[in-house]
Amino acid sequence: MVIDDVRNLSAYKALDDALSQIAEAECMEVPAFRSFQRNPKNTVVFTVEKGSITVSTSWRESPDSLEALAAAHVVKGNFVLFLPGEAYLVKLDNEDTEATMRVLESYNGS
Repeated sequence: MVIDDVRNLSAYKALDDALSQIAEAECMEVPAFRSFQRNPKNTVVFTVEKGSITVSTSWRESPDSLEALAAAHVVKGNFVLFLPGEAYLVKLDNEDTEATMRVLESYNGS
């Protein structure tokens, strides 16, 4: 899990070349997650346009783990990045929050 200002997103391209394609990626609304999710092959990026989100991650090595290892409050103008295989749980903090989710086809994870 990486959290930073959206203006710095390109600096993380070394983690996954797929980040260079973020401008072309489909923007989706953040679903109502009920448990940790994993995308074994793709990088997932959440951006906050208005309000804030709460994000959490779990054990990468134990796919069945429901234990939250880290949680963070991500505010407007920031992003959170989950690399292939990382567990994530994301919640909009209130009904006025505007956030998007992008799933990037990962070159490193294929």
